[in-house]
Amino acid sequence: MPLNESIDVNSSDVIDLTRTPSPINEPPQSSAPTVIDVDAIPDDPFTVTPAEERPQRGRSRRRLRRRRNLASNPLSYLEDMVYLGPQVVSRRSSRGSRSLLEIMTRSFPDLGSANAMSPTLFEMLLGRMRYESSHPGRETSASGVNDYFSDYVPETETHSPSIEERKATYVPPKPASQGYTRSFGSETAMACPRCHEELGISKSVEKASVWATKCGHVYCGSCAKVLKTSRRPEAKCSALGCNRYLNTKNAIWELYF
Repeated sequence: MPLNESIDVNSSDVIDLTRTPSPINEPPQSSAPTVIDVDAIPDDPFTVTPAEERPQRGRSRRRLRRRRNLASNPLSYLEDMVYLGPQVVSRRSSRGSRSLLEIMTRSFPDLGSANAMSPTLFEMLLGRMRYESSHPGRETSASGVNDYFSDYVPETETHSPSIEERKATYVPPKPASQGYTRSFGSETAMACPRCHEELGISKSVEKASVWATKCGHVYCGSCAKVLKTSRRPEAKCSALGCNRYLNTKNAIWELYF
């Protein structure tokens, strides 16, 4: 190639090695990492479906609807009420349109709590609940409630005779026969009706014991043992005019002084 021949060179194709390369633009980086506070983020509301609204597996909706209808009846409380002495406990007091406590408060304003109810008051409350179930739209006043319960007699109430009635019906026993007594003192000598020996003075421990019978006569220990172990007719009471047999269970027992 001749040296004097000119060469057409484009300036864009010339590489300048003396120039410094331009810096590469990089995204800015922060000196400290960003911290996210999880506690400051509000929680999403969590909706809980009531147990009665959740469909149960293996049960039809007709049965569930029937249960809800029965709970609205005030008489449905009675199947879960338990009477424990002076207390009445209800396990379903919050179910139904009206609770048991509301019925009690409206029917008995002076009643302090359910634990103060007596068996008679419980029967009155039972009658009141039956009345309201048969007359759902009728409301009675406080005086009407008292009038309603004034003639109410519980079906299970039993009549207990008073002390005066028991005294009036008491029939005293017949007087003792001749030669017998029902009260004696220290000066009176008592004898066994079988062996006719005085009671309680024998040196024998067995014979000195005193035994009473269900017919009201008293024997010494030896005669009582014979009567208990003998067969009829030897086991008959030896007292005059008495025909009781003393060889049965609990017919004769020992007395202690």
